[in-house]
Amino acid sequence: MKNYSISANSSLNRSLAIILISALALCLAPRLRAEMSARSVDGTIIGVHFSDLLDDITSTDTNNYQVFSKGASGSAVFNVTNATLMPDGQTVALYLDQPVGEFFAVGANNVFNNNGSNLTDTATGYLGELFNSNIGNSSDPNPVGQVISFSRNSFQIASGGTDIGGTNDRCHFVYTKATGNFEMVAQVTRLDLTDSGSKVCLMARESISPGSRMVAIGFTPIIPGIGTNRLFTLTRTNTNINATNFTGDQQFNALGWLRMTRTNNTFTVYYGTNGSSWTTAGSTNVTMSSTLSLGIAVASHTNGHTTTAGIRNFGVNGIRAGQGVVPTLSVSIVSNNVVAKWQRTPLDFAVQVTDTLPTGGTNSTGGNGNTNTPPNWGYLMLPIFDTTLTGTNVFMPTAGRYMTIPMRLFSNSQMFVRLTQVEKVIPDPVSVTPGIVLSQASGNIFPTNAAGTLGGFGIYTGTALGITNGTYIICPGGSSYEFSTTGTGDPVRTVLQLRKSGSLTAFPASAGSSTDYKGKITFATSVSTTNYTFVVASTNNVAYKSSDLNPLTITINIR
Repeated sequence: MKNYSISANSSLNRSLAIILISALALCLAPRLRAEMSARSVDGTIIGVHFSDLLDDITSTDTNNYQVFSKGASGSAVFNVTNATLMPDGQTVALYLDQPVGEFFAVGANNVFNNNGSNLTDTATGYLGELFNSNIGNSSDPNPVGQVISFSRNSFQIASGGTDIGGTNDRCHFVYTKATGNFEMVAQVTRLDLTDSGSKVCLMARESISPGSRMVAIGFTPIIPGIGTNRLFTLTRTNTNINATNFTGDQQFNALGWLRMTRTNNTFTVYYGTNGSSWTTAGSTNVTMSSTLSLGIAVASHTNGHTTTAGIRNFGVNGIRAGQGVVPTLSVSIVSNNVVAKWQRTPLDFAVQVTDTLPTGGTNSTGGNGNTNTPPNWGYLMLPIFDTTLTGTNVFMPTAGRYMTIPMRLFSNSQMFVRLTQVEKVIPDPVSVTPGIVLSQASGNIFPTNAAGTLGGFGIYTGTALGITNGTYIICPGGSSYEFSTTGTGDPVRTVLQLRKSGSLTAFPASAGSSTDYKGKITFATSVSTTNYTFVVASTNNVAYKSSDLNPLTITINIR
């Protein structure tokens, strides 16, 4: 049995909601074992990576996975049509019946490692920042390329395709875009010997048209009888002309690191063994447009057959498309919430907040009066809503990205909000193993009736707190969730209520006790994808001083 606790104490609640983290620190809650991560490039294949080597029977059983995502009609369950264990023995490719939305979650249950341990876990994921395209025609490459990704800069590409080179390329291309000078690196960890001419390469090209101008450096597979890979370079200096090797004879090197830089129209390519020390392979001058597509190209060299390449540590240092596009942030107050709105841009933005800006003075201990102490801007750990995915409502009436911020999270009367650029916004960063993803601590929720009761129990209204599951609950098969209040202690008793979809009046269950000082609600898989709000409060059947009240806590047990 595992549990996760969220406190209703104001300082603890605030620290949960706004934590100073980097934009890439995606998970706020500690996990007993960091077992699973999930990622997708195109939304049709999700790569799920486990920290352990997997049993090949349970890991490929589609019934052992659940995929949830937000679509135009709200949350949805997606069917897993195939599960394939990759050669590394730790990554499973989940093939879906339809593309998931921008953000998704994957639940795994009864997936065992090779020691017989059940790796039941959940992971939130999102569509990567990379583009994904076949280069060629309707019959070449065949099979069409597929990309399996399980982390931000690591992926596998499987593709057919006649070749990379000649007057027209026939391959699969995973890429991003950059303008002006750049540096691009990648580590090649795998290339299957489908054909001695199979290729994987680091490539800069003007467009995804087959005959585009391009520059590339890459590998062919291990050559039988030689025992190592072949390193090659290519350039196509004009559209639809033959590509040429611009460094002379090809060299033999083991798979490793590749690097490319652009300075004006001079492209220089490198190879290495560790990602920090480089050997220059050569340079070439090619007149190309300012904005290029930069990425990894793969071709089997025998169309009708597939080769697979493994890539790690792919990255581009340069001005990416949309770098200078900054949206306008608008803020309004709705029902004691600050509602921030901004437009989606090519590079995404998230909300940062602080309630202490320096205002002058000489306070040596810091705070508002110290001009030498910068404010503590924090990324707000609340869900990002996009009305193109979720639809509009009273909080989000028009198109755009939204974030609702409960004002009660802040002790000061002032709140300062700004946008900051991030690589990706994660709407549900709090992951609760093995099966729940909570979206937000929504602030205090008070009963609407004058009697101050909650489900028939009298309460102190100043202690009520709602915990909202704004997206989904994942319940492993055969399990149930038990929500109970703990930590209040004698003489303060608590009550817990479960509300449907945040409604103040519609609730299927409410519980409290006069003997063990807790409220407890248990439900199973029949409500596994419904939105709920959990409200906890202290009862008023005994007198107490507010200074004596221990933090109210909801404990979530998975049984």
